[in-house]
Amino acid sequence: MNSVINMAAEETPQAQEMLRAIEQAVLEGDHLWWGGFILWLPLISLILCGFCWLFRVKTKLPALITIVCLGLSFLVTVALAISYNSDGEWVTIRLFEWFTLIWGDGQNFVANFTLYVDSLTLLWMLFVTGIGTLIAVYASEYMEHDQGRGYSRFFAGISVFLFAMGALVMSDNLLMLYLGWEGVGFASYWLIGYFYQRPSAVAAAKKAFIVNRIGDLGLAVAIYLIWQNFGTVEYTLLWEHIATGQYVTESAGWSA
Repeated sequence: MNSVINMAAEETPQAQEMLRAIEQAVLEGDHLWWGGFILWLPLISLILCGFCWLFRVKTKLPALITIVCLGLSFLVTVALAISYNSDGEWVTIRLFEWFTLIWGDGQNFVANFTLYVDSLTLLWMLFVTGIGTLIAVYASEYMEHDQGRGYSRFFAGISVFLFAMGALVMSDNLLMLYLGWEGVGFASYWLIGYFYQRPSAVAAAKKAFIVNRIGDLGLAVAIYLIWQNFGTVEYTLLWEHIATGQYVTESAGWSA
């Protein structure tokens, strides 16, 4: 992938400038590694709610765990917004390597679990984590009548929703965005069908599941076509290719 970037950078001044911006954004994001806890905290809440379900906890502990984790996620978002250098357009925070597929003919597909941070991302994540925390606080009393395994299952679903929404908003590539999209759809199915003893809830959950699958197909096809045309699903490289008019089919030296 680096050879692909370098090849494009040699062709136009715009590509060289974009490459320097990408390298600078990666370097600036290295010291913001703790921003990953915006996603990890809802995941921790999900795991702990799972233990509450497993051990049949019949108190408000699952709600307390979820509220604390989501509240901390909100505070981390606030801290990231304060630490973010508004002079730069964006930074990336790499959490871990995810997909790096290479074929024998030089083709590759790279999609790391990386956060793309800019002012718009932070604005939306303040809404997601802030309102998500308030929803958990409200639900802790609204669902009080169902304390026990159902209570734990409900707050586990909220945790899944917040993790998926964070992945959707903060992804730095289209595959991670697709993961977040799928996670939000799954969490919606989970929460809509929470009262599975009621036929109306089951029917509504099935309807949501089927409609989401239609959207999933369209999004998957769009991601594939973007990769076929630009040779990447990473936003930073996509902006470069679009700005310089680079297409896979127009240059034999490009990797798809």
